[in-house]
This record gives sequence, C-alpha cells and structure tokens, in this order.
Amino acid sequence: MGLRGRVLLLALCVALLSSAAALAAQTRLRAVSFDLTRQSLTHQQLRSLLLYLEPDVVGLHGYRHESPDLPGPGALAALARSLRMYYHFEPVVPGSNVGSALLSRFPLTKASPLSSSSATRVPGMRADLTVAGNRLRLALVRPDSPAASRAASEVVAKLTRESSRRQVIVMASFDPGSAMGAVKAWGEAGLQDASVALRKAEPTYPAAAPKERLDFMLVSANLRPYLRGVRVVREAKQRTPAERLPLELTITY
Repeated sequence: MGLRGRVLLLALCVALLSSAAALAAQTRLRAVSFDLTRQSLTHQQLRSLLLYLEPDVVGLHGYRHESPDLPGPGALAALARSLRMYYHFEPVVPGSNVGSALLSRFPLTKASPLSSSSATRVPGMRADLTVAGNRLRLALVRPDSPAASRAASEVVAKLTRESSRRQVIVMASFDPGSAMGAVKAWGEAGLQDASVALRKAEPTYPAAAPKERLDFMLVSANLRPYLRGVRVVREAKQRTPAERLPLELTITY
C-alpha cells in the first residue's frame, strides 16, 4: 500500500473512531407512560413488561400498591428494587393505596403532588431529575373527572411557565372524551405533543383494537431538538391483560 493509501486508511479509521465516540457520548432517555386505572396486571406481569421495554423513566397512572401476587404497601418499593430504579408515589387522596407512581434510573428530587390546592385537585405528581447535565421536570397527570380535566389545564400550564429553566415532560392519561381541552391549553402554554411533532399520533384505547387516543406525552420547546421517537407499545397486549397500551418516548442528548 502506497503512502496515499495509508493516509486515506488512517483518515477513515479516525473518522470511524470519532463517530463511535460521538455515539458513545450520547445519553438516551426512554420514558414510558402506562395507565393502570382499570388494569388487572399482577406485580410480576408489570415487572416483565418493564424489563422488556427497558425504560429509564416510568410513569404509572392509577397504580395500586397492592396486587394479587404482592399485597401490601411495599409493592412499589419491591418493583423499583427489582428494576434497580428510584421511585416515588403520590396517592389520589391522602391515605389511598391508589395513585401516581414514578420510577427512574436517575435520582428524583423535589417529588411532590401535582397540585396542592384542594380547589384544583388533579391526580398526579411532579418531580425533578438531572440527565446528562440537563435539568428535567416530569409531570404525571391523570384527571378522574371533567372538573379535574379543566383544573389540569391550568395546573400544568402554570407548571410549564414556572419551569422555563428546565426541560419538561408531561405524561398524561385521560378518560374517554376528556383529553382535548387540556391538551390544547397545554399547547398554548408552550408544550408540544410529541406524537404530533413526530407525526406518529396513534390510539391507545382499547388495547385489543385501539380507536381512541387517551394517552399523551408532551415536551417543552427546549426539549424538542432532542426528541427522537415516540410509539404506542402494541406488543404489550400480547404480554399483559391490559385495557390500554403504553406510550413510549425516546430522547437522545
């Protein structure tokens, strides 16, 4: 091989190594939102599904501390421990064993109820975490009545405006016929529907033959450049007796 050939080969190796280094430097964040409000999944079925999906963040709406195969308030802790994730739970009302659960591979800070005012009670929670140096705010929202849906419009819009220095992901799930008012209000507040942004809006309900879109992932404008994918996880209906299908969002920093 001549000198020119060796130089070209060296340049090609450098380019390949640079590309590999760039890929290795990327940080993936895979978020899954799953509504369990009227699901009959056991602890083991839910764990198997999450092991299969390999998420970094999981938002569970309507999560029950007790399940047929793992009764008692330690179910979420056991699930998080088995997945090597941090966790937080916010009951629908104080003392309830049903509410919003958040699992994360990244430490959670400032986890709290979504709204503290009884006049605007919206089932859900909010939490902060840091991913690859990026300050992220998560909000889980599961209105359980028309009044809660209207209140959610204001609560999440306010949270978005207050979070201008953070990137925001909203994981929301609704009852049939109650989603669009809140989603429209959040869009006006600056959030973007990830499925619409990537032209992959798909129904999530009912799981056996989805016709209605009841589950949403919304992101702040400063997170949009990192958005890489969104999908309805249709394989889940083969693995769990689910009423709805999970929604998955992928971000790459």
